Amino acid sequence: MALNDTKEQSMNVRWKLPLKLLLGLLAFSSGLMAQDYLYIIAPEGVHIRTGPSTRNFIIGVARYEEIYTLEGEADDWYLIQMFSGEPRYINKCCARVLLTEEVNSSYDLNVPRDEEVLEAMYDRTLRSRRRVRLEADEVLPLALDPLRHDNFGELMEDRYMLELFQRYAIHPALYTDFLTVAGMYIE
Repeated sequence: MALNDTKEQSMNVRWKLPLKLLLGLLAFSSGLMAQDYLYIIAPEGVHIRTGPSTRNFIIGVARYEEIYTLEGEADDWYLIQMFSGEPRYINKCCARVLLTEEVNSSYDLNVPRDEEVLEAMYDRTLRSRRRVRLEADEVLPLALDPLRHDNFGELMEDRYMLELFQRYAIHPALYTDFLTVAGMYIE
């Protein structure tokens, strides 16, 4: 009986993600799903953390007037999308929610089309990813602790990519658009 329960649970888990993805795509394609963003209002910036507490590790600093993709909320914290895909948190006192309509009408949320800039950023993106792998292998070898190795790599990826986007003054909310546009120009 327990074996069947486990098998049934495994099948349910396997079908939940594709079903959620399909429903999300259908809602998005029909225009029902709008993306909200997070706008940093603290002049001194705000720490981006690995969890919803000041005790959690700091990834970097979200700068004044930067825009991030909002993924949700947890008590006094906003959950944002970062480069690694892992959840990251910003304190609510330092940011405000922007609706898609507000962003489209009031903010320039576009990836630069300058081929030299795109090529330089794309090259630095690839170098950052190689650097992350090397540092993760050096600091926490995969064979020693695979989970901590992966967590450290994701943390460093977010840190390096945030620095890169800030260097070029591009909103982190544009990361997926950047990869798409850079791929079109570079390939």
